[in-house]
Amino acid sequence: MQGFFTRSLILLLTAFSSTAIQADVRLPNIFTNSMVLQRGQLNPVWGKADPGESITVHIVTQSKSAHGDEQGTCTVTCDPQKVGK
Repeated sequence: MQGFFTRSLILLLTAFSSTAIQADVRLPNIFTNSMVLQRGQLNPVWGKADPGESITVHIVTQSKSAHGDEQGTCTVTCDPQKVGK
C-alpha cells in the first residue's frame, strides 16, 4: 500500500511540475530543423512567448537569451558564423 501511495505521489508531482515549466514558445514556419543561416552576418531569430518568459537559442557554439515583451514577442540576434561552423 505504501509503494502505491509513493508512486501516486511521484506521478502527481511530476504532472504538476511539468505543467509549470512547459513553455509556450512559437516560432514562424521559416525556422526548421537543419535550416541554413547566412554566414558572415547577424542572424535574428524571433517568435512568440508569454510576457516575461525566458527563451534561449542555441546555434552551434553560441547561446543567446531573451524574454518575451509585454506583447509576447521575443527576438534574439545570433552572431555571424564562420565557414564550416
